[in-house]
Amino acid sequence: MKVFGVLEASTPTAYRSRALGLAKTGVDGIYVRSRVPGPFNTVAEAVPHLPVGVNLPMTNATDSFRAFLDYTMSKGFSRLPDAFWTDDISTENRAGSIVAFKNGQHVLQGVRCLGGVAYRGSATFTERPDQAFRFMRAYAGSVDTAVTSGSSEEILPRPEKLEAMRRKKGSIALVARLPVAHDRIGDYAPFVDEVLLPVSSPTDKFPGLRDPRRIEHFIEAAHSFVTEEVAPK
Repeated sequence: MKVFGVLEASTPTAYRSRALGLAKTGVDGIYVRSRVPGPFNTVAEAVPHLPVGVNLPMTNATDSFRAFLDYTMSKGFSRLPDAFWTDDISTENRAGSIVAFKNGQHVLQGVRCLGGVAYRGSATFTERPDQAFRFMRAYAGSVDTAVTSGSSEEILPRPEKLEAMRRKKGSIALVARLPVAHDRIGDYAPFVDEVLLPVSSPTDKFPGLRDPRRIEHFIEAAHSFVTEEVAPK
């Protein structure tokens, strides 16, 4: 099971410092959570050896993705994001799939698309396994990887929910903070390919990465698990 750190900060210095600290923990990659594109480039330049994705919390993912790419091209960013994560993929089925937009852009062919399904704060959020399965059936074709969570990043969803979602979609990412993720990671290993681990807050005054050893221990535990292969239904 892979682990991607999710970074937030209030200054470029803090983004850079936290990215450098996270890179030493054995993390598989980093997602930059920001409402503007600039922090992505700061992190991407700080850790050129790691995959770096972006999470822009906007309503329409396709418009957000397009605006982000226009900005990166105009500013001459050193690289494009390795992945693009939108919190609520359900809006895209009414306005056109983000995957269809990606497939129409040659430069984006290597970029993964992640979208929230039964994810906190989204129109499809639920803890019921049957509802989560139906949402996966409706939106699985809109993303490469489905992102889900409990009712907050501090509360894990029921394993039965992940099991139901796994029956439909082969790739699932779970968003959860420490320490709850560490305590129960084994319960989710059969159903989750990757954990998106928020490790910082924009309101945190400390510019560096807090508790790097605890993050490292969680990554070691997650890497010891192999997600089961399930044929989608």
